[in-house]
Amino acid sequence: MARVRHQVGIVGDINDVYRALHEPAGLVGWWATTADGTPVVGQVLDLHFSGLAKLSFRIDSLEENSLVRLAFPDPGRGRTARSNSR
Repeated sequence: MARVRHQVGIVGDINDVYRALHEPAGLVGWWATTADGTPVVGQVLDLHFSGLAKLSFRIDSLEENSLVRLAFPDPGRGRTARSNSR
């Protein structure tokens, strides 16, 4: 699987950005229609998009106000894809 990295600039309070990337309420504020899960390492977040799709992400790492690492399974290849925000 190809490695894809994105870097974007976000103007905002670091605490708010950190919460928006891994807490269900934060993810609903900018991405998903609804979200369920417990925002701690090892837990799974389920994101729902207007009844059209559900994406499940496992939280692999959290470093407060610094890093959010999410992983989701790639069932077609038996691999895990990762998303890092630092």
